[in-house]
Amino acid sequence: MNTPQRKNGPERLGYLSIMKRSLALFFRTHGGLLASWLVLGPIFWHEYTPSTYVLNRADLLPLITPALCTVRNAHLLLYLVVSFVGLGLVWLSPSRRVLLGGMVILGAGWWLTERGFRQYFAVEYYTIWKYQVVEKLDYQPLHAAYLIPLLLQDVQNPAESFRVRTKLVFALRQAGIQSAVPVLEAIIHSPDQDPELRFQCLQALRLLQPQRFATLLATMPTDSAVTLYQQYKRRYN
Repeated sequence: MNTPQRKNGPERLGYLSIMKRSLALFFRTHGGLLASWLVLGPIFWHEYTPSTYVLNRADLLPLITPALCTVRNAHLLLYLVVSFVGLGLVWLSPSRRVLLGGMVILGAGWWLTERGFRQYFAVEYYTIWKYQVVEKLDYQPLHAAYLIPLLLQDVQNPAESFRVRTKLVFALRQAGIQSAVPVLEAIIHSPDQDPELRFQCLQALRLLQPQRFATLLATMPTDSAVTLYQQYKRRYN
């Protein structure tokens, strides 16, 4: 029975020497590129630190952190994949033309994957956009129709803060979402709601359905929300 022969010491040393020379050549040729990626990684991680989005507000940190961590981890995985593929291209490409073409394809893949993330993690992006205090994430949740019921639900939710609810009312108004009209009217007719929020709803209804707004305003008793609207009208009209 034949038994595999072990490699002798000089042969193993030869393999080690080749590996060392290959690694030394790689780091000498592409060390700057690798170092830049190693620097960008921590910066990328810091970009998704929850406290930077909500200015260390203890009440908002638990609300925004899960969504931010999900989006961050997905992007970090994408970053690692692109980094390894990029290094492979740099190391294995036979010519600069092939390398340039590979980098263009890699960049297009990043862009398309980022767009896919916006769809797949739409609820997480919406949550980040909704609770952020510093406007770090530019997001238009109303471009995704399936988010509108969630947004309308949050507008009516008294557990949400005044800042969040007014932000959502403004977004509904700017996007011209007609399905928001019954929700806005329900808030306007609720005297227990914050007067400023009801005023913002009046403003939104005025833009979405002017005639319906005029009819509603004419039949409403003069209360704090109506007074706020009349003050606004006198100031700006």
